[in-house]
Amino acid sequence: YYFYIRSLCGSIGNSEWSLEGTFTTACTPMSLPYTEDFEAYSSGSTYPINECWTKGTNSSTAYPYPFSTNAINGQRSLYFYAYHPSSATTTAIYSYAALPMFQDSVKNLMLSFIVFRYSSTTDSYTSRLVIGVMTNPDDITTFFPMDTIDLKNESSLSVHGYEFFFNNYT
Repeated sequence: YYFYIRSLCGSIGNSEWSLEGTFTTACTPMSLPYTEDFEAYSSGSTYPINECWTKGTNSSTAYPYPFSTNAINGQRSLYFYAYHPSSATTTAIYSYAALPMFQDSVKNLMLSFIVFRYSSTTDSYTSRLVIGVMTNPDDITTFFPMDTIDLKNESSLSVHGYEFFFNNYT
């Protein structure tokens, strides 16, 4: 939504309307089946993903973001970045994406996705993908991990398909 303001100037009338800003309302819970392939979004860190998703990082780059390189199907993928430094004086970098809320119980959901194992020859670049739930997608401290996929021993530039069922969530 856009919102405008103007001044009421008494007997001399009103000022012109001026655009003051924009806002969005919370998304309604999604119905199933739900699919997202990121094809509708421009590629690069300055471009948003679906407005009903929440994404976050502690990096200066806006990870994750739509990416036009290494897409498995179509032209786009969602690019994540994580770094675990070997020095305690360097901050680890994480990135996450939280799907929108759904009408169904979490216990009825299944997440299906494809991972492209990027080529990295150093252990500092994290090759783990952690799947979980969040009670507040705007607060990373509410993340509850349910499974970890470790790609460290997988071949560089390899593709892997995964399914995760949330039926054990309590």
